[in-house]
Amino acid sequence: MAKTNVNWNVANEEHKIRRSAFKIFGHAHTNLFTSSMSYGTVHKPGGGILGVNNRWTGRIFDTGSDSRGIKRWAYASLSGKGNKKVTFISAYRVCQQADPGPKTVSMQEHLLLCEQLDKQIINPRQQFLDDLADFVGMKIGEGHEIILMLDANKDLDESGPWKEFNERCNLYDLMERQKDDNPIPASQEGSTRRIDYIVGTSTVYQATISAGVDQINS
Repeated sequence: MAKTNVNWNVANEEHKIRRSAFKIFGHAHTNLFTSSMSYGTVHKPGGGILGVNNRWTGRIFDTGSDSRGIKRWAYASLSGKGNKKVTFISAYRVCQQADPGPKTVSMQEHLLLCEQLDKQIINPRQQFLDDLADFVGMKIGEGHEIILMLDANKDLDESGPWKEFNERCNLYDLMERQKDDNPIPASQEGSTRRIDYIVGTSTVYQATISAGVDQINS
């Protein structure tokens, strides 16, 4: 689940979601992600959750978050039959803003990335895709299949970096495997654009027998 808008750095909030997952599922592994920047309130734009529940928790052999420690995504790698490995990734890519405010996710990432990369100006949307492509490529090189679930804040039908990212990583839109011929709906009711995706490697795409989408009702 991307863009939970909760400050998971607040200990009580982290405890509440983990306790709820345990009460509902019994066995639950919950990986929370949000930037390390201080915010001061429970509401904090961006972030997300990656949850693995029930018997699947016993299949986990690796978990973590993005390579720069900015918490733009979280992942869990699970083992399957025949030594198969699948890495699930939940991620949030900041939206395009001409003049982001000081407390927006875009500005949070901009400041952290500028500090890390020793630059004064950086595009956090492009850096996200560059870093995620490196991570996905590394996991594929280790023999992992990939299931990436994210708020891309961009339509895959539109040309540009998001489309190029999927072509570079050889990832496919898993929602195309839905059984009927109805068009895939927009991500949010009242919108015409689809910006939330689940994409995967070719093996995952071929193994997906059904898919569906529920719109966000705002």
